[in-house]
Amino acid sequence: MEILDIPALYLGIGALVWVLFTVLFFWKSEWIGAALVTIFFFAQVILDLFLGGVNIPNGQLILILFGPLLLASVALRQDTPVRVVNILPIFLLAVTIVVSIIWNGLPIWDNKTQLMSPIFAILLYLAIPGIREARFLINLFLLFVVISTSVAALQYMGFENMYLPSQRRLSEAGGFQRGIGLANHFWMTGLYCAATIPIAVMGSLTAKSRWKRQLYIVTGIFAVAGLTFTSLRAGLIGGVFGTLLALFFWNRATAIRYSVAALVVLGLLFAAVPLLRTSSEALLEHTTTLDASAKRRPELIMQGLEIWRKAPLLGAGPKSMLRTFDVGDTHNSFVNVLADYGLIGETFFLAVVVMSFRSLRRAYRRFPEEKGFILGLTGALAGIYIVSIVHSVNYIELYWMFPALALAIDRSRGQRPGAASGETQASAMKPDIRILMPRSGGIR
Repeated sequence: MEILDIPALYLGIGALVWVLFTVLFFWKSEWIGAALVTIFFFAQVILDLFLGGVNIPNGQLILILFGPLLLASVALRQDTPVRVVNILPIFLLAVTIVVSIIWNGLPIWDNKTQLMSPIFAILLYLAIPGIREARFLINLFLLFVVISTSVAALQYMGFENMYLPSQRRLSEAGGFQRGIGLANHFWMTGLYCAATIPIAVMGSLTAKSRWKRQLYIVTGIFAVAGLTFTSLRAGLIGGVFGTLLALFFWNRATAIRYSVAALVVLGLLFAAVPLLRTSSEALLEHTTTLDASAKRRPELIMQGLEIWRKAPLLGAGPKSMLRTFDVGDTHNSFVNVLADYGLIGETFFLAVVVMSFRSLRRAYRRFPEEKGFILGLTGALAGIYIVSIVHSVNYIELYWMFPALALAIDRSRGQRPGAASGETQASAMKPDIRILMPRSGGIR
């Protein structure tokens, strides 16, 4: 479906909402980020319930609606620098995708959707000028996860009408009942829940007010429940690993104590609620069982490497596994990128991984008052990369939200590393000349 094929009623409603929010989008660019996250989180709901399952040109719509507004906001409104070096690997990955498509003689127009993920990451980076805005966007995402998990619970309880039409074929995938929520696949829901757990845990420990800590606790319980409804073992491993990593850097001495306490509380809760008991038992069974899907993962990886060996530099182009072996993907994001876009694409993909963690490490030193949030985001980032080892999620837009936010935090102004632990007080109190200069919104 092209833009003009969208029903006039929906085009009119979308245009009206866009006009009403234009000033807000320009004045507070994080609302553009919120709009992007909302669109992609509820994309399957919109497609299934309002457009009859027909795909729409998301990329074209987003660039038309938000591209010019975002650039105007960056140039005229934002007072934080855009560090081009941070998003250069994402941009170069997008360029590599285009070059790979052309090199392999594939039609660009038919494969343009492969560019949506890096474009989404770049737009989100530009929309978020600092930690405050990143926190706003993360909290919105957590709200969406709670809503999605509520729907997944109803699905898991047997309310078949709560499944979207595109989800019904997945309701018992792999022999397990699946509560999918609002995404178009249960592993996407599991990915979101895995990322939510470390953020919720750190928020429950470090939020300044009691009611905020309680909200984070509830959100964490919803995320764990969501994982059990999906029976996504990779999500369980990713969520646990990310949480333990965040706790380890937060307070090594008490990390074990908090982990044990959380396990006891969750164990009691899951034992007391029949629905959660059933779903957790299914997740445990799935995690400890080497089923046909798990046994086939090495074969898929070897097929992806076989494709890469035939086209080592630029890969075989998007969806190479589907075209070569008639299977969806390698079930490994790193091998998937290697097969599709070769060593060049893999280099830029890994550069994003490394730079995201380095950005968070710098932020951890510069913003000690934001320690809990930064560690939660670090755990979320680690969790999604664990999931990406056994699932090809590199083309999922919301997967890119976390590295984009990690890189965007580097735009924030704050205390220079070392100022609080070694420099003289006079040196630490020197004014930042960039803050004293007139707003330019310039690009570095």
